[in-house]
Amino acid sequence: MDYYWANMIQDTTRWPYPGPQGAFIESVRTAFDNYKKEMPEGRGKYLFPYGSVCKFSLKVNENSPYTGLLAPGTVKGIVRMSNNNGDPDGNGFAPAIGLKIPRSGVPSGDSVSMDALYSNGWDFFKRNLSTHAAGFEPGTPQSALGLAVTHKFSESSQCTSKVGTSFLARYTQDGEEIENKDIRFPFKLVYRPGKKLLDSPSPETTDQVHETIAGFEVGTTLYEVWACAKPDGAEIYTPSSFCGGAILLGEMKTISECTQSLYGDTKLEVRHQRVEEDWKLEPDYYAQGEYHSTPTCVPDGFLPPTVDGTPERCDPTYDGFGGFMLNTDAGV
Repeated sequence: MDYYWANMIQDTTRWPYPGPQGAFIESVRTAFDNYKKEMPEGRGKYLFPYGSVCKFSLKVNENSPYTGLLAPGTVKGIVRMSNNNGDPDGNGFAPAIGLKIPRSGVPSGDSVSMDALYSNGWDFFKRNLSTHAAGFEPGTPQSALGLAVTHKFSESSQCTSKVGTSFLARYTQDGEEIENKDIRFPFKLVYRPGKKLLDSPSPETTDQVHETIAGFEVGTTLYEVWACAKPDGAEIYTPSSFCGGAILLGEMKTISECTQSLYGDTKLEVRHQRVEEDWKLEPDYYAQGEYHSTPTCVPDGFLPPTVDGTPERCDPTYDGFGGFMLNTDAGV
């Protein structure tokens, strides 16, 4: 935590808007297979180019049935609040958060959550975010950009709109490993904005978003963190409002001031977890009842995802923790 935060506050300016084009010449696999502290040299955050960072504390309630970082107790980490539109003069955006929770001697617990894969107004602080973003509406034509992003994303995962939660539950913050037979993790996580966020004025530009975040007092509840044990319905349209078997894990509260950060924009790696890893551990998370992953993962015309159909990983040196360590983006 000390290492990350010292780097975060060293330069509190943001990365200049680079445009989204660079995302299509980088490997998406790096976002899933890089367990190092930082992104490879020269890699950029082209889709979520700049954000605000805060240290946070989450006291997980005693009734949590989950393991690792989601077990009862207190965990501390860093949250980066960003959006998919780095253009300050853009027309709305899709808000997102990335969590970096350092763990002793093992890879950090990282997670990303969004509302939807598409821009949707300016209400950053008034929408639930989830590890399952809004899926694709069957029969609805997708934009050229949306299809391009889906094709690009399929380099790494069969599911564009979801990330897993099981790696959060794999290790405690002290580095204790939970074996496969004992690991317990939710179908998805949902982040409901705290009252401070709900009462904040709706921004009209990206700059206003980060000005608002900079004004949050230490101790502000950013989000209520909810864990869903199962899907509720088909989960096609607005999954962050659907939550079967929901329990409140706790409140994510700031334990520092919030700031923009050049390091956060250019170096911080917030690793994504393939949702297929969850499916292998809990097949019901792939399909159950009226819920099936296919319409929520890919638009019409794409091959349906399967539990064993994960695209090939990168092939750098195996790190011994169940993942891979990348030094470079070249050739992958």
